[in-house]
Amino acid sequence: MKSKEQRRLEQAERSQAARRLIEDPFVVAWFETEHSSLVRQMLEAPISDDETRRTKAIEIRVLDALLKKIQAEASTGKQPQDEYKRTIANE
Repeated sequence: MKSKEQRRLEQAERSQAARRLIEDPFVVAWFETEHSSLVRQMLEAPISDDETRRTKAIEIRVLDALLKKIQAEASTGKQPQDEYKRTIANE
C-alpha cells in the first residue's frame, strides 16, 4: 500500500506531465486539427446519413472530454520538486 506522501508525489508528477502536454504547441495543434476535421466530416455528411453525423458528434465529444481531462489533471497537484522537498523536510 502506498503512503500518503507517495500518492501525493505521483499526483504531482501526473499533473506536471499533463501540464507539459497542454502547453506543447504540437499537442494543441493536434487537438485543434482533429476537432476541425471531425466537425467538417460531420457537416459534410449527407443530412440523411444520421449514423455518420451521430458518430462524428460522439467522436467530437470524446475528444473534448479527453482535452478537459488533461486540463483538469494539469490544474491539480503541486510541482513534484516542491512535494519532494516537503516530504524530505517532514522526515
